[in-house]
Amino acid sequence: MPYLNTNNVELAIGFHDHINKKLLEKKGYMGAKFTSRVDEKFIKKYGKFRIGLNDFQSPLLGIAPQNGGGMFTEEEIIELLKQND
Repeated sequence: MPYLNTNNVELAIGFHDHINKKLLEKKGYMGAKFTSRVDEKFIKKYGKFRIGLNDFQSPLLGIAPQNGGGMFTEEEIIELLKQND
């Protein structure tokens, strides 16, 4: 399940909207998961926001972390959003 952890609310919302727009175009539904953390220990460790795709959505949209793992970097998402402006 690929995801982005960030403290940048604009980046989190931008990525969330990007995923949902692409899903709506391809499949007629929206399904990106947006989590706003409230527990301080997890905010310090991971960041305030988490945006995730499930294992079906990622290959369908062709969106996957470059490192081959499960976590996107903020730089990857910034570049992705620039390409799709």
